[in-house]
Amino acid sequence: MFGLGGADTIHGSNALVIATPDNDDILAGGSGNDTLYGRAGLDRLFGGNDNDRLDGGNGDDLLYGGTGNDTYVYWRDDGSDIINEAGSDSSLDTLEIWEDRFYGEARFDAFNDLQYERSGNDLVINLDIQEDWWPDDFNSGRVTIINQGTASSQVERLRLYDDDSRLIGGEIDLASVWSAAGTSLSTLDFTYNTQTQLYVAAA
Repeated sequence: MFGLGGADTIHGSNALVIATPDNDDILAGGSGNDTLYGRAGLDRLFGGNDNDRLDGGNGDDLLYGGTGNDTYVYWRDDGSDIINEAGSDSSLDTLEIWEDRFYGEARFDAFNDLQYERSGNDLVINLDIQEDWWPDDFNSGRVTIINQGTASSQVERLRLYDDDSRLIGGEIDLASVWSAAGTSLSTLDFTYNTQTQLYVAAA
């Protein structure tokens, strides 16, 4: 389903839902495994029940996962997105951060391209990437996970992908990131846990 123009509200179940470009849209997935894509604009995406994939596109977007094992997609330079995960303790939710959709200037290829910060009960993830054409580090976007400090509202996994769609390193345990993060933006050190097969942030 596609938006036809203007600021649309679109509902679907077991659907691929794509918003109108350059408008502020509301996309609601309902039941079933949905894929919601906001494109440009300040969009609000509601996954609803089951296992959904939410990609806000460009602009500052609000992503609501609902129940099920949801995947939140963020691309470098997408703006400042906010994730509100309202699943249960038993759900397994994932944040994917990808290299830029259109440009190849950045070198997003390492765990230390990200900085983390606790802000109240929220986790802020800041992209701090060296640009080839810019002499200093360039802030390339931000993701805030609301209530990451609450077990039932956590996003459990983080995956990073480079511009060749290759997974960087392996999956990161976001619960350990929450435990290790401070109250100001900083990079973290990670070690690989062979039992869980996850990278864990060092406290």
